[in-house]
Amino acid sequence: MVDEVKENGHRISLLNLHSFYNAGDAALACLAIDQIKDNFPGCRLTLLINDPDSYTGLEKAVPSFTSWVKSQHGKQHSSWRLIQGVKLVFCSLFSAVCYRLWKKCTVIGVNPQQARLIKSYLEADITICVPGNSLYHSGRFGLAYFFSLYSLAYSVILGKPLYILPQSIGPLKYPWEKLYMRWVLNRTQLIQVREPITKQDLIRIKVRPERIKLLPDLAFLQNPIDRPHASEVLLKYGIHLPADGPLLGVSVINWQAQYQQYQKQSIYEDAIARLIQWHLAQNRGKVIFFPQVTGPSKSEDDREPARRIIALIPDELKQSVIQIVDRLNASTLKGVYGLCDGFVGTRMHANIFALGMGIPVLPIGYLHKTRGTFEMLGLDEWVVDIGTVTSESLLDRYQQFWFRKDEIKRAIQSILPEICQKAMVSGSLIAAHYKRHTESL
Repeated sequence: MVDEVKENGHRISLLNLHSFYNAGDAALACLAIDQIKDNFPGCRLTLLINDPDSYTGLEKAVPSFTSWVKSQHGKQHSSWRLIQGVKLVFCSLFSAVCYRLWKKCTVIGVNPQQARLIKSYLEADITICVPGNSLYHSGRFGLAYFFSLYSLAYSVILGKPLYILPQSIGPLKYPWEKLYMRWVLNRTQLIQVREPITKQDLIRIKVRPERIKLLPDLAFLQNPIDRPHASEVLLKYGIHLPADGPLLGVSVINWQAQYQQYQKQSIYEDAIARLIQWHLAQNRGKVIFFPQVTGPSKSEDDREPARRIIALIPDELKQSVIQIVDRLNASTLKGVYGLCDGFVGTRMHANIFALGMGIPVLPIGYLHKTRGTFEMLGLDEWVVDIGTVTSESLLDRYQQFWFRKDEIKRAIQSILPEICQKAMVSGSLIAAHYKRHTESL
């Protein structure tokens, strides 16, 4: 019987992990694991992940529902994967009926890896959605959204306690997406959201407010490597400290390749190139492109748009532009960001890592999660929407930013301790709620 009491601690399945080639995802996953282990001593964790090959840790990793629909490396035809995904959903629903009626762990019609996925739900005492932002409309018909949310919905169908760590949700496009989200979240024990915009949007679609808790992004708690080791990373790329002029860090994204509704990638890249030209002409120093995300797919690899932007910069300035191509972990990236004098970031967790080191950031937001995060810091006036970026508007904003960067740095240092303190309670809130939940049964 799958519901009998186990002697070795709670069985917990962590849902909706994407890839450890995304330094932000990796940081959130590891920080979530740490908080869960602290608050559920002796627990046994299973990670349900879209890109299990990217994970090298000790916990058991199982391919998620999404991994069977969307190839992370483009190895199979998408229509074939969709058929496989639909079949998997029906087989998992059959298992759910057997579980709810007879408490039996019955799995049929799937391959061994898919069986492991279904069993990880059936055998779990608790399911927890990791922090992040995969629950938004994407694609032509929202199919990616359907399967991402099904990872949570399946817990609800099974009657498992479901908790959500600080998450951004939306935007949602179609009425069915909103109804689907409302059905799942109104059956979730506790929904932690990481910015006010998500909270407001959930209340607007009639998710019960008492289930929602506003908390900062867990990535603010990421520990950096120390300054000497960070300096060694830059030295590998020929940057000696103290540098001759300011260091400007840059994080970019190939957003058009990931989000079909966006068709201004070339305008965005031209704007970044012009900003860099102005910066180097005025301040000298160095500009460093950092790879916050390096996969798993080519469309997610930040090194691709960085190469295109560097190609747009005049030859006489290229020697002052450095592209780091190595895959760096979250603690290394955060430590190196702390050596910069300013940061222009599109990847949100690159921005959070830089903010966590007290570095002034000019953020370019591609979903409302960026504006919401900076709103919590009182810095939302600086957020630039990627959908409205032009060379002129971005350069004008950057000039204002550079002039006021010391003021921004003081504001960050003032609010950061409070943000980190609030982010530390995510795991304990789940543990306290779960204790009340079990005592009421």
